[in-house]
Amino acid sequence: MFSKDKTFKRRFDNTIELYEMLFIDFNAPHRIQTAQNVTKTYIFDLEGGYVPILNVLNILENNGGFGAIIHLAFEKKKTYHSKKTYIYGCGFF
Repeated sequence: MFSKDKTFKRRFDNTIELYEMLFIDFNAPHRIQTAQNVTKTYIFDLEGGYVPILNVLNILENNGGFGAIIHLAFEKKKTYHSKKTYIYGCGFF
């Protein structure tokens, strides 16, 4: 893993903690290499409220230095034993 990847993970974890969300998954970056450059795509999953997820993504996109969000998908889920609903978000940088 590259040092920039570790920096991203650390920033990501600190932001998640600030907004009291769950960080479900963070995969190693997918690398695409062409003749001119190398592109990395980070894939991650979050769980929490809709607005906190948007706040976290805004902070990471604007202050993370990793580029714009390419794709973002939300899914509303419910835990039946506690009858709580939450939003599950999956995104790509």
